[in-house]
Amino acid sequence: MKPLSVCVIGNSHAAAIKQAWSNRSPGAAEDATLTFFCAKAQLMRNMALMDGALTPTEPELEKMFRYTSGGHDRIELADYDAFILIGLGFRFSLTQVCDDCGTQAHANWGPVGQLVSTACFRAMIESHLKDNMALQLMAEIRSATGAPILICPTPFRTETDLRENLVRRNPRMTEYDFCASVMDEVEEVGSAMAAEHKGEVVWQDEATVSLPGFTRAEFSVGAVKFSDGDAEAGDADGMHMNEDYGRITLAAALARFGVTSGLGEGTHTQPEAPPPPAELSEKQRRRTAKRENRKRLKRERRRA
Repeated sequence: MKPLSVCVIGNSHAAAIKQAWSNRSPGAAEDATLTFFCAKAQLMRNMALMDGALTPTEPELEKMFRYTSGGHDRIELADYDAFILIGLGFRFSLTQVCDDCGTQAHANWGPVGQLVSTACFRAMIESHLKDNMALQLMAEIRSATGAPILICPTPFRTETDLRENLVRRNPRMTEYDFCASVMDEVEEVGSAMAAEHKGEVVWQDEATVSLPGFTRAEFSVGAVKFSDGDAEAGDADGMHMNEDYGRITLAAALARFGVTSGLGEGTHTQPEAPPPPAELSEKQRRRTAKRENRKRLKRERRRA
């Protein structure tokens, strides 16, 4: 069977994905081939859909496309069976949106500086998610092909964002149930946005998450970024992640296409998943059951 031809388009957050693929075990290419078109965020806007191809309009972006893809100067959409969009501004910051605002329900987990209605809070989530290049590219790709399209959002900021002054001002940020309730709504809103273009969102894998909305700090150690087209490890900045994160994220995305073989452990060792809390609240148990049920329904829809 011919391997699935996957086009990966992304900004600097795609570097961890690219390195994970480059360091895969040999069996990974049996079911899929990946072609990367990546550059820093400010360059990625310099392209346009022309004659069925996403074509750079600036020489620097064309140079990066050639470098990261292995020689291609544009993205010929008809050449690919599936697309993965990495980062590209599709993100949600729990600390930014919920720093001072919240609903009456949120006040159950701590003081809220500015109360807003549930409708207003949902509109805030929508506003935070909608203006980004990932959704714009999804719409352009969908106008030219019926191939599957996935978005892998920008990683959550790491748990080190929960600084003492923030927690003191907003203790809700350390409450699992509060964070989970907000992120459940974020996933619902974001998934609906992608569905408008017949696409899907691969939300951040729970193995990489500490509290909902925050990435475990160890996944930013040895963070990978692009340097002259190469994916290279550097210092942790709380925003970019390492190869371990890239491997987990890529495996989750490829699984949506039915590709499950060969990613292995890469050059890093995946940290052990954190142990579950000794005691789960009743709300937390219900929310976990709800999340698992949603995953089951999604799997059933994909098989149908």
